[in-house]
Amino acid sequence: MTVARVFVAGGHTDVGKTFVACALIRAARAAGLSVEALEGQALPLSPVVELCAARLAASPADLFVIEGVGGLMSPLADQATGLDLMTALNLPVLLVGGGYLGAINHTLTALEVLRTRGQTVAAVVVSQAAQPDAPNFAETAALVAAHAGATPVLRAPRAGPPDWAAKALDLLLDPRPRVGADLAEAS
Repeated sequence: MTVARVFVAGGHTDVGKTFVACALIRAARAAGLSVEALEGQALPLSPVVELCAARLAASPADLFVIEGVGGLMSPLADQATGLDLMTALNLPVLLVGGGYLGAINHTLTALEVLRTRGQTVAAVVVSQAAQPDAPNFAETAALVAAHAGATPVLRAPRAGPPDWAAKALDLLLDPRPRVGADLAEAS
């Protein structure tokens, strides 16, 4: 059995990281996998890295999810950001983008920053905005996919079955290269 470790990061605060992490955990449990999870905390970087590394090393779980705090550049400590934690842990990243006005820019900027820092981005999950006046969700996800290159993009609607979470789990358990735009169409 493949063991998956993932860091769930956001391009912005309140984009749906917890929604995505919880759906991924539910999909893993539905598939009969054992799961552990940590939610990020604003503490000095060194103890957070040590805590996460120790828990990762000791965990027998099939899936271990670490959820970041805020956006990539949100401060964790005086001189450290969420991105610094991701870089220190060197786990594949599940990047969560939103569906609000400006989300395409935030998501693609975060994706580029992660690539520049050498992080492996397992997939981008575009989480549907809760606001009724948000831009068209399908169009937002399609535009992110069109500019994400080979990185898979999944749509995470707030209503309906979370089929996208099973696809995200498959990407984490079997990290073969996929064609990014095709996944947004299928989700």
